[in-house]
Amino acid sequence: MSSFRGRWPGVNSAWQLWHGLREMEGEWVDRTALYEARRTKGGARLCEDDFTEPSNIVLTPPPFLEHLDWDEYQAYVRTMIEEIEHEARERHRQKGSRPLGTAKILARHPHSWPEHMDRSAAPQYHCSSEEKLATFWEGFRSFVAAYRDAAERLRMGELAAVFPPGCFAPRRQFVPRQRGPEPRARGPARHRNRVRRRDAESRPSS
Repeated sequence: MSSFRGRWPGVNSAWQLWHGLREMEGEWVDRTALYEARRTKGGARLCEDDFTEPSNIVLTPPPFLEHLDWDEYQAYVRTMIEEIEHEARERHRQKGSRPLGTAKILARHPHSWPEHMDRSAAPQYHCSSEEKLATFWEGFRSFVAAYRDAAERLRMGELAAVFPPGCFAPRRQFVPRQRGPEPRARGPARHRNRVRRRDAESRPSS
């Protein structure tokens, strides 16, 4: 949309990183405080300027580049920006198009929709190279195979089945407790003694 890293009108850190700057200066609008203030009496006259203050953002490398010093990180960013700009120029050359430009970008409504949208499904995973994606899939298949093997062992009753790290074992099937025969009910002792007495009285005397 813009032909050069410094012509993009939105917030970005490409220009600062290209020139070796470690901070971005800007303004921050506390819209939450503005919303709450407008709900009070007389708050309708308030505007964003009343809740705007300077804000500086310190630029730091992402975790996978933390091992680089600042000069190496800047060189990495410059190379990446040059590759992106080169790919964009080649794409426009092949299609016979040109970047939209800063003026047309600012003239667009922020909620406008593109004329054509890509309806293809998004990839399940993103990797920086085909080799890393292949390595990921190989590890993922090994993980699934180990999990299924352990789940089958657990289903067969092997409670010591080992699952791969970072997962949860499946829920085991509920087995009701086996109960023995119900004990024969017995009445109170007083009732039993009364029954014995009647039995003795009913017997013929010798």
